Amino acid sequence: MNQIYDLEQVSDIYILGDGARWIKTGVDTFRSENTTVHFGLDKFHFFQALNHITDDKNIQNTIIDNR
Repeated sequence: MNQIYDLEQVSDIYILGDGARWIKTGVDTFRSENTTVHFGLDKFHFFQALNHITDDKNIQNTIIDNR
């Protein structure tokens, strides 16, 4: 990344993934004094987790509408 981007000029980095520990380590790896790093579930894994929580479509829609 350092070869492509001047990370001193990057203020925010967003890492999306499935929540695996090795992916989340990117938050600490890329965080600096000038850079804030955020992790979030990608769309596929968000909906997969939602289906594990409940199969009730009304509850799923409520969660989706309030995310």
